[in-house]
Amino acid sequence: MEQVAVGKTIPNGGIKDMDGNLVRMAEFSNQLLVINFWATWCGACLEGMPKYHELANKYNDPNKVSFIAISIDQDFDQWRLWVESNLWDDTNYWLGQTTEEPLYGFVYREVDLPTGLVIGAGVPRYVIVAPDGTILDVEGRPSRPQFEKQLKKYITQYVKD
Repeated sequence: MEQVAVGKTIPNGGIKDMDGNLVRMAEFSNQLLVINFWATWCGACLEGMPKYHELANKYNDPNKVSFIAISIDQDFDQWRLWVESNLWDDTNYWLGQTTEEPLYGFVYREVDLPTGLVIGAGVPRYVIVAPDGTILDVEGRPSRPQFEKQLKKYITQYVKD
């Protein structure tokens, strides 16, 4: 499993939209992209959503700055029902838990324990990607003031009127 890191190019992995259509990460090129990797079963993910949505509402600018949430829930239909019942918008996508998917490395890590190799999930994870696909940040949290400061800096640096 290839790990992703700051300075590397985001893999052109596939995610599904709410209708089950495949969307490639390349479709978000030429804009600053803020990604929220999350799951419906993750308490910390749900706790962080209000601040994430606040920043998305404040800074989202079509074709310049996009905010998307990518779920790692196992079941597509259950995830979709959850999103719809919570009245979330259409910037939600589903990754699932397919190890062959190149985006898998954002949230899963191989850990070598004395009992053997295990794979652990690390969500929530927030990622900021430059318009050219370069990964700028993988450690931020919207709940921390520094996140918004970094986001403003990247908007100033990468978004042109």
